[in-house]
Amino acid sequence: MIICEVLDVTPYELLSGAEHTGNRSRDNNTYVISKETEIGMLVETYQKLDTNAQKRLIGYLEALKELS
Repeated sequence: MIICEVLDVTPYELLSGAEHTGNRSRDNNTYVISKETEIGMLVETYQKLDTNAQKRLIGYLEALKELS
């Protein structure tokens, strides 16, 4: 989910390569993803980290976002 937020895409767009078209709102705050996908694996791994490691990871992602 974090990757989707950073890239400003939906999980469907990320996994399928399809581009978002239409006028539907992108303000959805909830996604359903399968644990068997790479994104699901990332989320599950993130949840297993302690709070400090989660904060560091978010910091790394924000730094990567600034490089883009």
